[in-house]
Amino acid sequence: MCRLYGFISSVPRKVECELIKSQNSLLAQSVKDHRGLNNKDGWGLGEYIQGEPIVAKQAGFAKNSEEFRMAVSEAFSNNIISHIRRATIGNISNENTHPFVQDELMLAHNGHVENFDFVKSKILMQLKPKEKEMIKGSTDSEHILALIHNYYYESGVKLHQAFRLALTKIKLWSLIPNSNESSALNIVLSNGHEMVASRFNRSLFYTRRTAVHPCEICDGNPIHIKNGPLDDFRSVVIASEIITSNETWVEVPNESMVWVDENLKVHMIEGKLFEE
Repeated sequence: MCRLYGFISSVPRKVECELIKSQNSLLAQSVKDHRGLNNKDGWGLGEYIQGEPIVAKQAGFAKNSEEFRMAVSEAFSNNIISHIRRATIGNISNENTHPFVQDELMLAHNGHVENFDFVKSKILMQLKPKEKEMIKGSTDSEHILALIHNYYYESGVKLHQAFRLALTKIKLWSLIPNSNESSALNIVLSNGHEMVASRFNRSLFYTRRTAVHPCEICDGNPIHIKNGPLDDFRSVVIASEIITSNETWVEVPNESMVWVDENLKVHMIEGKLFEE
């Protein structure tokens, strides 16, 4: 069922405290999240470096991984997505570990797609041959990214529009007649310039920072930022669970989206979004 994290900022920043050191860090959530479950089947961290998505990931328990600690400690970017996995669809392997990248798009998913064999067939029917070749694993999540990629690049719509179109189709295709089961589509997606996230049947929160944030781990010292125009520092963090205790987090309503545009303005898009 997984846990996810997204960070977008006006200047590059380190995220080690939020992912490793804080009381409810992603590392802590790999051992036990707020549901009482572990997320031990894989970890991944993706960051945009000069506009290119670079990902480090590994199947296995983040808690026991020195590689996870090293990747997080070295990460320094204005756009970062991280994920810890509790496997549902797709075996435990590096190919099935989040985040996934296709061209400039990077995605992590918390949840699952019901009726996936049928949904997968519908997605593949819509994809271009080159988009099918981008799918390296067997997860529902990577197929979701491929469908978003199709709408974004082939239809020429904006990122948040492609995101919404794809999730609407997936929700529709995943419905099983006379069944109360429903997909869970908590997703964070970026193209390196914007970030969009959905809440659909899992928890999701965000916090918006309009000044350099005093780190509760580092005694209030904002050492995470090396340089940049700090007088205009802005950032947004999106996460499955509240990570820090010294700032205000907003709970995203179910069946809603959060879109952070290129100017770091937060747009909350609420309502029954994923219905045709």
